[in-house]
Amino acid sequence: MSRAAKVLKYLDKALATIEIPVVFVCGAGIIMVLLYGAINRYIIHGVFPQEPELAWLFHMWLVFIGGSLVLRKGDHPYVGIIREKRGKLYKTIIILLCLVFAATMLYATLDFYSVYSLQKTTFLRLPMTTLYMAMILGFLFIIIRYIIKIILLHKPIEVSKE
Repeated sequence: MSRAAKVLKYLDKALATIEIPVVFVCGAGIIMVLLYGAINRYIIHGVFPQEPELAWLFHMWLVFIGGSLVLRKGDHPYVGIIREKRGKLYKTIIILLCLVFAATMLYATLDFYSVYSLQKTTFLRLPMTTLYMAMILGFLFIIIRYIIKIILLHKPIEVSKE
């Protein structure tokens, strides 16, 4: 295995080591919060005002970190029928457009990061940076995944996805 393949494999595994537990914890967290909220509301007849905030927090982390994990498995934003007819150029253009979008979103999120630190959530009083950190990490991971995809598209090397 070449040095480049080892680096890509290490980077892929490092990202997956972070992404998989986050996705698992956030998925389980959403289910538990919503289940507890439903039981509390309809059986116990109590209130759980933190339910929307907790679900939102778990959802943000699940969506942005999970988006990067989906890219690891090979899912792409381009249409399959066109992909087969157009080849590498089409794939490269679509991936580059996605890279530009992710980089723009990352820049915008980082640009307003100081504003987010001043805001707090309503019930839990968590800084909004807790939510927006998911966007920052998610877009950063997505950018790294797309760079790996472009490298593998133009220089196919054996990188195992174990």
